[in-house]
Amino acid sequence: MVISYLSNLFGFKQFISPVPESTYLIMDMPPEFGAWISYWGEDLANESLDRNTVLKSVSPVWYKLDEYSDLVKNDQTKEEEIRQHTQDKKILIIPSISNDLDGTRISKLLESKDKITKFIQTLGKITDTEVYAGVDLDLETIEENQKDAFSLFVDQVAKVVHQKNKALSVTVHSKTGKNDWEGSLGQDWKKLAESADEIRIMVYDYHNSATSPGSITPNNYLKDVVDYALDQIPLEKIVIALPLYGYDWGGEEVVSLIFEDIESLANQFSADIKLEPRTHSKYFKYEIDGVDHEVWFEDKETLEKKINIVRLKGINKFYFWKLGGEDRRVWEIN
Repeated sequence: MVISYLSNLFGFKQFISPVPESTYLIMDMPPEFGAWISYWGEDLANESLDRNTVLKSVSPVWYKLDEYSDLVKNDQTKEEEIRQHTQDKKILIIPSISNDLDGTRISKLLESKDKITKFIQTLGKITDTEVYAGVDLDLETIEENQKDAFSLFVDQVAKVVHQKNKALSVTVHSKTGKNDWEGSLGQDWKKLAESADEIRIMVYDYHNSATSPGSITPNNYLKDVVDYALDQIPLEKIVIALPLYGYDWGGEEVVSLIFEDIESLANQFSADIKLEPRTHSKYFKYEIDGVDHEVWFEDKETLEKKINIVRLKGINKFYFWKLGGEDRRVWEIN
């Protein structure tokens, strides 16, 4: 019953045939899009929702592990507007539970049976009282030595969520199985996929605030991540998450920018926007107050190329970080 419900809910395509034949079928249908909504960007997200006609689901970051590793609700002010928009447009709400990128919060949770029990009980009450289609676990920077504990925790969460006839997605760091960032090693994709209905792989921040300037999602890295995912996760459970933002390197710190601000910045400095052919990402440079800046980002053209790379592998489900201020043309990709 749960499997049947989830198949209807997410429109999963169960391909019995090999991937090349399933690819043929996928390229004849539009891609399935969803997006996270940050609790600090709900105004822009609501503007985007007002225009959007293609999103199948959204994951507002409405819940988190607090500093005591308790499951609590985030502070947000536009929740009712989001609910109204999604209801009017028949967009599913799958709220996301985060740990604010604080690995100690998930570590403390996994080390305590009492805290896990409390988490499960709280989550059960949430899924009982709220009209959600499911839940997304976005718990990041898990220690490698807690990999098995995290898999067991996700299995416990899945049982509760499925009992409520809802779906569970787990958001994971990208990796290729070779020389991976240590923050990704605490997530066992194969084990997690045994419990979860979707595995959302964040294929972004290859270059980030801690690196030199460069593509956030290089094509070659994307291909490697997808190949590894296909080896670890059933095809119908894979969701590829891509960026709607960019970074500005220069000065004292690296700044994350939404597309609307990137576009304004490029216009302000009459920047020469270039396409880097190897990574198929865009960038431009400018100078202000004697400081050189370099901005890398993705837009409709670059994301369409990346999406088609993934679709040719047989995967047709995509999530984006994050809704609001994005290149509006992205939703024209089909």
